Order: sequence, then structure tokens, then C-alpha cells
Amino acid sequence: MTMPAPAFVGGELDFERLSFTLLLRGAFAIPLAAVAIRWPEPTLVLAMVAAGGVIGTFGIFELAAGLMSGTLPSTRWFFVGHGVASIAFGVLSASIPVASAQGALALSTGWLALNASFTLLLTVRRWEHWRERLAILAWSLMNVACAVGLVLAPPPSTFALLYALALYTFMLGIVQLVAAAWIHSASVRRSAAARPANGP
Repeated sequence: MTMPAPAFVGGELDFERLSFTLLLRGAFAIPLAAVAIRWPEPTLVLAMVAAGGVIGTFGIFELAAGLMSGTLPSTRWFFVGHGVASIAFGVLSASIPVASAQGALALSTGWLALNASFTLLLTVRRWEHWRERLAILAWSLMNVACAVGLVLAPPPSTFALLYALALYTFMLGIVQLVAAAWIHSASVRRSAAARPANGP
């Protein structure tokens, strides 16, 4: 029996870990954001700081995993980029309650631009897979629309900005759950397709 190539095995393990990480992140982010949306007055700041802390902490592990990964450079840099974006989201969530209105607005717009840029690069990487390309492009454009909306709209209060962040975090959690399911399904399909070629 021929053993799978190490890069293939490592890549599949990395993607399975990413799927599990996204699943956990979405599972934590959605209820925290839902609590902040439903009961904003007593819970908004605490829930959003907690959600940002969870996402940012997972981002630290993802960044470390990407730097130590033995997969293809493009895959490794995807993990690194996603980890950096997640850490930046954690910093954003913790900074808005204590930042000035202008500072909080600049941080929010900057993070949306960062995330849109990252997802656009991912769209280019998955260009040949049209379903993935359209889904990632749609999420990227939504980030662009949110950033443009923040720039063009009257300056929001800190409370309004945090509430908007809670709504965004709820959507982000859903996107991460969908991404986790897709990555796991794609990994299973790749493993099944490779098994006959590596069989006896």
C-alpha cells in the first residue's frame, strides 16, 4: 500500500483543525451576539468584549498553527491571514468601548477593510471553484458595503457602533459555521478521492 504524501496528510489535518476552530468560534459568537442584540443595555459591552476575546484567542492559535504548518505556502499564508484578522477583531471589540467616537469609527472601518481585502484575496485563490468564489465574494462585498456605510453615514455613537458590531458578529458566526461545514465536507471529499489512488 502506498502512503499518502506528507503534504497531503498535513494539509488535510490543518483543514480539519480549521474547520473545528471555525465551528467553535461560530458556536461561541452567535449566542454572545444574540444576547447583546436582545438585551443591549445590560449586556452589550460585556458580551461583545467576550465575543471578541473568543475570536481573538482562536486567532492566536490559528496564527501559530499557520506559522508552524508544513503545508503549501499559499495555504500557510491563508491560516496566518485569517489568524491576524481574527486577532484584529478581538482588539476591535475590546477597544470600541474605551475609544473615542472617531477612534472607534476608524478602527471599525479599518477592520472591515482588512477583512474585505483578505476575503478578496481568498476569492482569487478559489477562482476556479465558482460556488466558493461567489460565496466568498458576496461576504467580501458585504464587508466593503459596511465600511462604506460607516464612512458615509453620520458618525454613530459608541452604543450604536457596538450594537452594529453585535449584529455583524451574529452574521460572522453564521458565516463561520457555514465555512466550517463546507471545509469539513471538502476535506472528506478530497480524502475519498485520494483513497483509491493510494490503495493497494
